[in-house]
Amino acid sequence: MAHLALVIGNGFDIDAGLPSKYSDFVDSLECDNLCKRFRGLMSSSPNYKENSLIAHLQKVYGEKNWFDIEEEIYNFVNENSNNDELVIADMRNEFDAIKKALVAYLKRVANGVKASEDK
Repeated sequence: MAHLALVIGNGFDIDAGLPSKYSDFVDSLECDNLCKRFRGLMSSSPNYKENSLIAHLQKVYGEKNWFDIEEEIYNFVNENSNNDELVIADMRNEFDAIKKALVAYLKRVANGVKASEDK
């Protein structure tokens, strides 16, 4: 018999015990790998670090140990929307990389749930 989990938001996934909070993602291997990939760029260019979405999210999470990722991305984009086209392109690249890492994390979480149900 197949099992189906319908995740509709508002905490149902968290109430079901799924590690699907953004803070879970931030502490994940996928996010760690993402940060390592961009760390080289940040260390080689102080200007890049100032305009780095990933660095911003890490800083906010480090200060609060929780954050509303959508709001922080919105705030970051608004604060940096007057930058030149190269900075905007870098932000888009980082945002795409964050999305891909988040999808990979959620797939791994979903596969873990499926594997535990099969036992």
